[in-house]
Amino acid sequence: MGLGTFSAKNKDGRLFIPEHERLVEHLKTLPEDITLTIRASSEGKQRSSNQNRYFHGPLLDALTHHFEEKFGYTKEEIKEMVKFKFLKETVVLDTQNGGTEEADHIKSTSSLTTKEFEEFNENIRRWASTLGCDIRKPNE
Repeated sequence: MGLGTFSAKNKDGRLFIPEHERLVEHLKTLPEDITLTIRASSEGKQRSSNQNRYFHGPLLDALTHHFEEKFGYTKEEIKEMVKFKFLKETVVLDTQNGGTEEADHIKSTSSLTTKEFEEFNENIRRWASTLGCDIRKPNE
């Protein structure tokens, strides 16, 4: 049983879920009785397409070039590495015997707000600079 976070849009009382298939697959892993909590996004709108293009383009390209030469990592491996490093959170799950258990959860980049996505990119740039890989900001 795992926690899931999914973004959705409310349009006239109808719910639109961009990651609908992933949600359905996740629901299949849960028990019959669940509690669904709906929370308004308090930090702004979902990441912008410009932010996403920057992340998948110049940022990941620079990291891939740096790591590919030294370690042979692919762009997809680098993406998973930075998500694990900067988007991992520990959640507490209730167990059937009344106890709790901690589990790691990697947030999806598509669930991030514009503010959260910029913080994610900035954390990557800072970390990369400590490894000798300078990555330009989008406006540079």
